[in-house]
Amino acid sequence: MHMGLQIRLQPHRPEQRKLKRYDESCKEKFDYDVRDLQPTNDEFRNHRLYYKNLNLDPGQVPQSAEAAVLADVNLRSRGKIGLALGSMAKCLISSSNFYDHRDLDVLVLNPHARDNPAPNEWGIDWWIRPRGLAPTNGRVSLWYDIALNNNVACLTKEADSMATPLSINFDQQSVVIKPDLQKDMENERQFIVASFRKDIETVLVPAGLYIPDPNTMGQIVQHCNVRARESGSNKNYDYLNMDYKDVRNPLYPVLPHELVKFKPL
Repeated sequence: MHMGLQIRLQPHRPEQRKLKRYDESCKEKFDYDVRDLQPTNDEFRNHRLYYKNLNLDPGQVPQSAEAAVLADVNLRSRGKIGLALGSMAKCLISSSNFYDHRDLDVLVLNPHARDNPAPNEWGIDWWIRPRGLAPTNGRVSLWYDIALNNNVACLTKEADSMATPLSINFDQQSVVIKPDLQKDMENERQFIVASFRKDIETVLVPAGLYIPDPNTMGQIVQHCNVRARESGSNKNYDYLNMDYKDVRNPLYPVLPHELVKFKPL
């Protein structure tokens, strides 16, 4: 399946100035935050060029199909594990309901470092975990923290060796869904599940984009509802809850809740 994309003209100089001002407004204002280390592999460079060719206006983000591919490649190129947050996590459960979604929030579970994605990089809202502070995207903070368990380590592989259900066709400027990879994805998920059930010292989890499992999402929903009531808001987060039956064939792997630590803040 292809989702065609039209390549637009490069922005004129006033638009470039506007884009620069927007990027500067997205940057964190904290002394700790320096993110100046970029991957040098070809896949990262190709996807960075793809995002540039989308020529989105300041503040706009790619459609979720593109954003998911870009986030996954970005994380795998950096050797990081990222968790999709909010409504996008539910959109990634199947390919039937996510094409019109335009908001991808990703929490990087690894400790914050200079090689984490920059704010709003490739149109994705990256949330990082600075030491001693709540996870933040540079503008607001989360009411909770999610970290990898102490016995979990990130397994770095060549980006193109991973089983990923979505890819970008650079000739067509489109996203391609590869349902034939579901079996490979299931094998990777079983590898993760089997590894943490064994009596071994370290669990290796491949770098990339993951979906929180229903238990983790339930903790998020329950705590956010409590914090919303405490703050006087009537917002209800129950719409984010997921049932196990909903995540049988996700577009990205589900990260078992046994591998992470949820901390209410």
